Amino acid sequence: APPAARLSLSLHAPAGRQERRSVVAPRRAVVRARKRGATRSIIGGMREIEVKLPLEDADDARRRLGLAGAVAETPRQFEDNRLSDDAAGSLAAARRILRLRSTAGRHLVTFKAPDEGNSGDVRYKVRIEHQTTVEDAEEFDRLLQALGYRPIWRYQKFRQSYRLGAVHADLDETPIGVYLELEGLPAE
Repeated sequence: APPAARLSLSLHAPAGRQERRSVVAPRRAVVRARKRGATRSIIGGMREIEVKLPLEDADDARRRLGLAGAVAETPRQFEDNRLSDDAAGSLAAARRILRLRSTAGRHLVTFKAPDEGNSGDVRYKVRIEHQTTVEDAEEFDRLLQALGYRPIWRYQKFRQSYRLGAVHADLDETPIGVYLELEGLPAE
């Protein structure tokens, strides 16, 4: 079986909970075309294809990832994420996200939008993503505010990233639960 199939068979949702295919609160880290199997969109940016699975226990998930052959790409790291929008909520209304993520002294700005060319397959979440790093998160936040954007949501979590073949996996430990995010092309 391909790596994604092995992984999905070895990690299960908590008893009594349905597997979720969408994000509880918008969150996603770096996508790079060559490194993580993303594709370029027609309108530019990267095309992010992912599924998010709720899990019971982070330590058990790490053990199962190791048994499946996944290799840790990063240590477990704290992340601070801030979403911004204008006073009218125009980004949220258009299902768009403007996020500033800080982790391990690095600051990443991400803009996500629906993929209008998506086939509509509800098993995967597909978005167009543009991102870049910034040197000074606080100065960038002031720049956003000067442009009319204000922080509307803040969430924090611990994340550890893994690689299993062509599939990128992020293990997220949040105040509302543990989640495994799988990212790659559906055939992987």
